[in-house]
Amino acid sequence: MNRDQLVRFGLIGTGHSLYFEVNGGAFKVSGRMIELVYKHQDKEYFLTGQQQRYQDIITYKDVEFTFDPSGAEGNGQNHILQYNFGYKNELMINGIRFNLQAICKIPMDGRPMYFNFKLVADTSLDGQLEIRRNGITVDSINAPLSKNKGGEMNWILQ
Repeated sequence: MNRDQLVRFGLIGTGHSLYFEVNGGAFKVSGRMIELVYKHQDKEYFLTGQQQRYQDIITYKDVEFTFDPSGAEGNGQNHILQYNFGYKNELMINGIRFNLQAICKIPMDGRPMYFNFKLVADTSLDGQLEIRRNGITVDSINAPLSKNKGGEMNWILQ
């Protein structure tokens, strides 16, 4: 795969279209755009929507293999627990270096989809992570960052 030619990346199937735009990093999940902004005092740091490519893609499945060790050979079964896709990216915004990892997680057991966000900054900041859906803030989470130490959270898609 030539990442320089990548426009979108994600999963499509069973009536859903789940992907992110490589230019800008905004997620499109079942017709809704998900964006991230870190707010500190009166400044907004747009973690998605930057004029750069978010092409360090991540995709994997969580799989479980169960078997009876005392049973017949070949009695095991694989079960896909969850599909995952997203990216990691380094951003320089107003003199602050942010490292962002955003992964959309799709459980196969009926639980709702959710995102896992990891964020590191090269500066200590006492701010909030805003999650915007179609341009409107739907969640603002207290997210203080210590210099070069990561913060991580899961956010259930509603």
